[in-house]
Amino acid sequence: MRTLGMPADTNQYGDIFGGWLLGQMDIAGGIFAAGIAKGRTAT
Repeated sequence: MRTLGMPADTNQYGDIFGGWLLGQMDIAGGIFAAGIAKGRTAT
């Protein structure tokens, strides 16, 4: 999975919000888990 952080995802100093980064990690983990389970999963 590739995604690009946009200016809306940063603070006034240009730093990415930690919650946004963790959300992206959760999405990637869910995609991986769904592939292994060959079905729906929960993260």
